[in-house]
Amino acid sequence: MLTEGSMVYYGINGVCCVMGTVEEKFDGTLSRYYELHPYFRRSEVIYLPENNETLLARLRPLLSREDIARILEDCPQVKCPWVEPEPVRRDAFKAILRSGDQLEIIRLIRTLYERKMQLTACGKKLRTSDTAFLKDAERLLNEEFAYVLEIAPAEVPAYIRAHIAE
Repeated sequence: MLTEGSMVYYGINGVCCVMGTVEEKFDGTLSRYYELHPYFRRSEVIYLPENNETLLARLRPLLSREDIARILEDCPQVKCPWVEPEPVRRDAFKAILRSGDQLEIIRLIRTLYERKMQLTACGKKLRTSDTAFLKDAERLLNEEFAYVLEIAPAEVPAYIRAHIAE
C-alpha cells in the first residue's frame, strides 16, 4: 500500500508524489486508483489501478544518495551494445526506460551519446527515435538524481561528470 505524500519512481514518469487513493470511473467501471503527480510536471496526473500488479510492479522507492554514489562508481565501465535492426533496438530501449534501473539508463545514455558522436563524425545524425530515447533517458536520470541530491535537473550532468572523474 502506498502512503499519501510518499515519493516514488514510476516507470517512464519518473519521480512522483502519491496524493492518495480515489474512486474513478474509467471505461464504465468504478475502481480505486492511486493518484500520482509527477514531481517535475505537476500539472499531470496519473491514475494507477490499485489491483493492477503489472503496473504496480513499475513502482520503486527513490534511490538514496548512497545508491547514486554506487551507480556513479560503476558508471565508467558501463555501456549497452548497439542493437540492430531498429525495431528490436526500439523495444530494448523502451524496456530499459520502463524498468527505471538508473544504471541501465546511464548505459543507454552512454551508448546513444557515443553513437551520436560516431555519426556526427561522418556527417550523419541519430535516428529521430534514438534522439527521443536519449532525451527521455536524460530526463528520467536528471529528475531522480536532482530530487535526491536536492539540486536542479540542469545541474545533474555536471554533478555526474565531477563524480565520475574522481
